[in-house]
Amino acid sequence: MIERCMKKPEYLDMLQFKEEDRQTVFDFAGRKAEFIKPVNTNQLALYVETFYGPKKVNHNDYIVKDKLGLLTIHTPDEFESNFVKVKRTENK
Repeated sequence: MIERCMKKPEYLDMLQFKEEDRQTVFDFAGRKAEFIKPVNTNQLALYVETFYGPKKVNHNDYIVKDKLGLLTIHTPDEFESNFVKVKRTENK
């Protein structure tokens, strides 16, 4: 018989990137985050190491960390359609 199931909810940590919160990014992502100065520009760009390789993080993008410590990057629209913000109930 074919039945239907649903994946159990998984709680993930996330951080919305703001240009002024650079230290928070390093605290959250550790050595997986790096600010790089692209050629022909004076601006620093944030790159985060993901499962698929380095990915540029734009202002207001979300950095999501799973229970294994793997990071993924989501635009605000992607985040809003795939995740629900919840209040933390335990101290970590």
